[in-house]
Amino acid sequence: MLAIHDSCLMVAAQTARGVYPATPTYYWELIDGRLSSKPTIDKLNICDGRITGSSKQRIGYVETGGQPTITAQPKGMGAATAWLLGSDTPTGGADPYTHTQVPAASLDAFSYFTAWQYFAGEWAVFHDLQIVGGSIEVSVASKFMRIRPIIVGMAPMQYSEAPGALATQEADNVHWLDAGGYHCLNGDWTNLDHSDVPTDTAGLITWLTAFKAAYNAHCAVASGVHHKAADAVNVLTYATPCADLPACYVALDEIETDLNAHMADTTVHYFADVTNTFAWATPNSEATALACAAVVIGAVNSPGKYNSHLGAVANIQRILFEMNWNATPIQGEGPTAYAVQRKPGDINIAVDQLQEDLRLYNFAVYGKPVPVAGDEVTTEIQKLGFTTKFIANTTGNERSIKIDVPQFYFDPGPLADLSANPEGTEPIVTVGGEAAGTAPIATVTVVNDVATY
Repeated sequence: MLAIHDSCLMVAAQTARGVYPATPTYYWELIDGRLSSKPTIDKLNICDGRITGSSKQRIGYVETGGQPTITAQPKGMGAATAWLLGSDTPTGGADPYTHTQVPAASLDAFSYFTAWQYFAGEWAVFHDLQIVGGSIEVSVASKFMRIRPIIVGMAPMQYSEAPGALATQEADNVHWLDAGGYHCLNGDWTNLDHSDVPTDTAGLITWLTAFKAAYNAHCAVASGVHHKAADAVNVLTYATPCADLPACYVALDEIETDLNAHMADTTVHYFADVTNTFAWATPNSEATALACAAVVIGAVNSPGKYNSHLGAVANIQRILFEMNWNATPIQGEGPTAYAVQRKPGDINIAVDQLQEDLRLYNFAVYGKPVPVAGDEVTTEIQKLGFTTKFIANTTGNERSIKIDVPQFYFDPGPLADLSANPEGTEPIVTVGGEAAGTAPIATVTVVNDVATY
C-alpha cells in the first residue's frame, strides 16, 4: 500500500528560465494537493472502413503544476507570497529583514523557481515553475495559516534522485492565535495603539508618551477611507513624559476631551463616530487612571475605544485573501506549456465576522453606520479597508506576515440578507469585496531572517 502521507515539497528560486538550482532552499509543508504532470490525449477520427478503432491517438499536452496547500512558515511563506505577487523589496541590514511585496507592475516580472517533490518513496523535480494565482487563509476553525499557490510548469517533470542537500522544516508557524486579537476594517491601521495595558504608574507614563505620538499622527492623516481632512485642532499637547501620577490624570482628561471632539468632527470624517465616545470622572488614583487607559487601548481580543474608532474590529472568524492573474498556459512545440499568458486580474478580501451590532449592516444598506429617520437605501458602492498582522509563535526576532488592502469595494449582499433566527444563532456574515484604489492596491509584508528572495 502506498504511504501517501510520506510526502514533502521543497523549492528554490531560479535566476532565470532554464537556469536550475542544484539544491532546494525552502521546505513547504504539504497539507494536501501536490504537483503533477497530467497528460491530455488527442484523438483524430479517420475513415478506414472499420466500425471500431477508427481514430489516431497521442499525448498532445502535458499539464504540469498544481495547487498544493502549504503551511505559512516564516521563511517559506515569504517565497510563496513573493512569487505570487511578483515583487519583493527587502529592507534591513540584518535579521529581522522586512520584505514588502506588492502586485508586480509588469506582467513579465514573475520569478521562475524549481520544486523537488518526494512522494511515497520517490523524488521528482519540476523546473521553470511560476505562481499564477492563489490564496492565503486563516480562521478560528483552521488556526494555522494556509497558502494555496496555483503553480504552472513550463518544463517536463523529471524523475530524480534525492537532492544533494535538503531544506529543513521551520519550527514556528504563523497562526490565528498570534494575530493580536483584532483586525482593522475601514480604518487607520498604521496609527493604532498596540500597547499592552499598563499595570503601574511607570507603565502608564510610558504609554501616555507612545499614545500621544500615535494619536497625533492619526490626526495628521488627511485622506483615505477614514479621513477626508486632517484634524489640527484636537491634537494632544500634554507634556511627555508625564512628571508624576497627577500629571497622568491631567493627560487622561485631555485625551477624553480631545478624542470626543475629534470623533464628532464631521469636517475631518465622513460621518461622526457616536459609538466610541468617552465619559469618565477625573481619575484620582493609580487604579482609576489605569482603568481609563484600558478603556482607550482595550485588552486582548477587545479593542479599546480609540482603536475601535480607527477601525479595529473584534470577533473576526475567518480571513481569505485571494489573487487571480487570469493566467492561461500557452503551449509551444513541446508537450508542456511554453509560456503563461497573464491578463489584468483582481485581488479580493473576504472576512467572516460575528456581527455584534448593526453598524456594518447600516453601512451596507444606508451608506452610514448610524442612519437617521428618512434615510433611504444607498445606491452607491461603499468602500472599506482591511489590515491584519500575524506573528509567529516564536522567541527572539520578529517573524510575521501582514496583509494590507487599503481599499476594497464593499459587497453589501451578505449583510443586506441578514435575517432573524428563531434559534438565536449568532450571525457570522462575510464582509469583503474586490480591492480597488491606487497602486499598490494590496501589500503583503513578511518579516523573517531571509535577506532576499
